[in-house]
Amino acid sequence: HRRLTSVMRGCCAARATGAARAPPFRPRASPKCRASSVIEPGTSSGNPAPRKPVPQTLPPRDRNFDPFPPPPDASTFPPCNGNPDYFRFEVVHRSTKSNARVGRIHTPHGVIETPGFVAVGTMGALKHVSHQSLQKANLDLMFSNTYHLMLQPGADLVEAAGGLHKFIGRDAPIITDSGGFQVFSLDKPDAEDGKEMKSRRPSKQKGEAGLLLRKNENGVLFKSYRDGREVALTPESSVAAQKQLGADIIIPLDEPPPYCIDPVELKKSVFTSHRWEARSLKAHLYALCFPNPNSVSSPSVTTRPSLKGSILHTSRVHCSARLL
Repeated sequence: HRRLTSVMRGCCAARATGAARAPPFRPRASPKCRASSVIEPGTSSGNPAPRKPVPQTLPPRDRNFDPFPPPPDASTFPPCNGNPDYFRFEVVHRSTKSNARVGRIHTPHGVIETPGFVAVGTMGALKHVSHQSLQKANLDLMFSNTYHLMLQPGADLVEAAGGLHKFIGRDAPIITDSGGFQVFSLDKPDAEDGKEMKSRRPSKQKGEAGLLLRKNENGVLFKSYRDGREVALTPESSVAAQKQLGADIIIPLDEPPPYCIDPVELKKSVFTSHRWEARSLKAHLYALCFPNPNSVSSPSVTTRPSLKGSILHTSRVHCSARLL
């Protein structure tokens, strides 16, 4: 009773003297991270180019959708206006027995000797290893994860800081993934594929239900393991985020299937990946046609995706023909 009386007297005195009161506490709701537009393009004259519409949210699955239509033909894509001075592949030696190649990939941030090891820095940094140590070990390329960087610190913040190279202090080539691996690793694990990889198992960040909320032709909807907000990822927004990060090499969105998968489901996954890859390539070519003058990204090249088809020979042959 005495404490309550004292607090009330203090409040009355503050009102009488006109002292400033602290604003009431209002909890701040975490905004949903939605799929942004393909690119924020602009012409060389500074006038904004027409924006391509991209769903701001991930629509529900269309039950009448045919899962097996092929991607559009390559002739329907806009021409590539990339600068060969930025990127080129040089063949140093070719084996006469196996046709294997030793080569060099020339990028704006240096040369990548192939074949070679790639250092994996998920959040843009390697634990207990400096970039100087990587250079001494002759590791030319470092890999960073787009999905994790979108959650923390965010592609917008990295772009405002001058790109991932300046953000982490690396003057060497960087490759970013598309977030496609999280389509596999954050899905709900089952008894069979839960043993396949450690990332498929439940953890304190990912429960038994997984963190993949929805997956359809439009893209993927995740639940952030950091704050629980919804994160929508489409082929177009993945390319846009990777260009915000300013990577030298970017990868189209795809869906890596698990080892234990039904052949029909594998066929659906393969066709989905091919259509997503076509949309990713179109978004990349669109950004080359309408470059953003304020972007920190170099004219990143969309790499050829990894070969799909799991362990089925016929499916892998089909994927090889499609990519070539």
